[in-house]
Amino acid sequence: MGISWIKRDLNIKSKPEFSAILRKYGGEAGYVYWGILEYMAVQDNGRIDVKGYTYDMLADDFHVNADALKKIVDDLVLYGLISSNENKTEL
Repeated sequence: MGISWIKRDLNIKSKPEFSAILRKYGGEAGYVYWGILEYMAVQDNGRIDVKGYTYDMLADDFHVNADALKKIVDDLVLYGLISSNENKTEL
């Protein structure tokens, strides 16, 4: 299983892309962002394989709405804060 800790970019709040996400979705987006990074970190390959249930599973784990989580993740990818393959089957 992946690693047990990650370094946090303390300057993320100063990035305009992150500020735009926070403006659009509020603090929940910041929580989702860090949750995604932490979840990736504990995976063996550092990636999240997106299956039919992935967003529901992550939403339950993060205690957020699955539709909101999907929109936030889509914008995190769009703004370059996380990456995805072209088919969006992996984060």
